[in-house]
Amino acid sequence: MYTKLSILLLAIGLSQALPQLEIGLLQNSRAINQSNSDHLIDCFNTYILLVNQVAEGYKAEFSQCLSTADENHELFEENMKDNRTEIDNTATAACAALSTCSNNTGSVDYFECYANTAGNTTKTMYSISANSGELLTAVQEELRLIDHNRYICTNASERALREKQAVIYEDFNRCISGLEPLGPTNASSSALTTIIDDANDDESD
Repeated sequence: MYTKLSILLLAIGLSQALPQLEIGLLQNSRAINQSNSDHLIDCFNTYILLVNQVAEGYKAEFSQCLSTADENHELFEENMKDNRTEIDNTATAACAALSTCSNNTGSVDYFECYANTAGNTTKTMYSISANSGELLTAVQEELRLIDHNRYICTNASERALREKQAVIYEDFNRCISGLEPLGPTNASSSALTTIIDDANDDESD
C-alpha cells in the first residue's frame, strides 16, 4: 500500500519540481539583453537537458528505494512462514483433540475426556498466545525498520535532487551572464561537470 502512495508522491513531486525549475530558468533569463538571444538559447538547451537528466536520475533512485523496501518486506514475510505454520499446527492439533471427546457415547468417558483435554488445551492456547504476542512485537519492529529505511532512502534521493537543482540554477545564472562557458567538456566548470557526471551515472544505473 505504501509503495503505491510513494509512487503517487513521486509523480506529484516531479510534476511540481520540473515546471518550477524551468519557470525559474525563464524568470532568471529576463535580465538578459535581447542582443544575447543566441547565447540565451544555448544556455537553455544545455541546462534544460540537465534538468531532465537530473529528474530521470531522481526517478530511478526513488523507484529503487521502493523496490528495495518491497523486496525486504516480501523476504521478511517469507521468513515468518515457519512460525505461522507452527502456530497453525499447534492450534489445529489442540482443536482436534477436543473434537474427539464428542465421539464418546458414555457420559463418564465424555466428560472425563473434556476435563483432561481442556486443561491441556488451555495450556496450549496460552502458549500460542504468548508466542504470538512476542512474534507480533518482532514483526511490528521489523516492518517499522523497513519503513524507516525506505524513508531515509527516498528522503536522501529528494535531497540530492534539490542540491543538483541548486547547482543548475547557479550555473544557469552564470551562463546567461556570460560567466559560465557552455558545454560539458569545459574542465574549468566543476559544478557543471559534477552535475553532468551525476546525471550520466544515474542514467547508466
